[in-house]
Amino acid sequence: MLSKKKLNTQSTYLTSARIFRESYGIPIEKVKICNYYVLKNYFIYWITNLLFTKIHFSLYIKHLFIQ
Repeated sequence: MLSKKKLNTQSTYLTSARIFRESYGIPIEKVKICNYYVLKNYFIYWITNLLFTKIHFSLYIKHLFIQ
């Protein structure tokens, strides 16, 4: 039962990481940082993704204004 739960968590992580990377163009290195948080707690991973999204979005806005 425990191994099945762990497998589900890992597949959820992989799917989330892929969707997140494709949606916001975040490099894979930053997504890999979240790996530890996901296996520990999925909610923390979600918060981390939210932070990366905000950072990426603010950089994108700055890039638009600088040009």
